[in-house]
Amino acid sequence: MKERREWIRLSTDVNIKWTPVDTEGGLCEYNDQESKNIGTGGICMLVDEPVESGDCVYLEIELPNARVIRAKGMVIWKSEFEVIGGQQENKQEIGVKFYDLAEDDRHELERFVFSKVKKGS
Repeated sequence: MKERREWIRLSTDVNIKWTPVDTEGGLCEYNDQESKNIGTGGICMLVDEPVESGDCVYLEIELPNARVIRAKGMVIWKSEFEVIGGQQENKQEIGVKFYDLAEDDRHELERFVFSKVKKGS
């Protein structure tokens, strides 16, 4: 299967604070999540809250070096599933494409991704 992504993705967990952007451009309440994978073009994460493809979100991504990357993105795809265990939970895996990411933050994210890829972790 041919890779459709424009950017390299790193399978790793990073802490994320995110919030949907409402229709007037304001922010809603923050949610804490962890990523599944991340790259300079976007992020994949598991979320508890319902979101739809096309929704805009604001993200604060904490890298292991404690640097916080701030970005706005659009939900490009979602996949719903149930976690069955002690308590049944509905989750969504979402793919977010960054559309507003400062150049300094993009470079910091690039350094993080490529240093991990180079080390093979």
